[in-house]
Amino acid sequence: MAFNWRDYLRLAEDLCEKSTEAHYRTAVSRAYYAIFNILKIKAGYRKSDGSFHQDFINTLKIADDNIVDKLNISAGNLRDIGFDLDTLRKERNFADYDGLQRFDEVRALQNINKVKAIFEIYEDANS
Repeated sequence: MAFNWRDYLRLAEDLCEKSTEAHYRTAVSRAYYAIFNILKIKAGYRKSDGSFHQDFINTLKIADDNIVDKLNISAGNLRDIGFDLDTLRKERNFADYDGLQRFDEVRALQNINKVKAIFEIYEDANS
């Protein structure tokens, strides 16, 4: 049985119920990977070098016909998802690598809600 990447989003929500910065930072990371992995798998994106994440996000922003067809999402929505995913990646990088600034529950929940909104678009288009 294949792993259900949506479980990472559920985990992110559970982590936000805790009250430590480590939980909030981890929640953002898991939420990002939940939607990133579902989209890349559905799109059949297999590149694996160091710029993999940004390359895939840029592919979503361009929303060419091939990726639109694979994800079954309109070009406009796909471009919006690409820009949102770009923001989410930056937030994930901040959460994972920048320990000098505080990361709070509000920020974590904003990121999780953005991921949930992308999931809603994806699931509506693919139901």
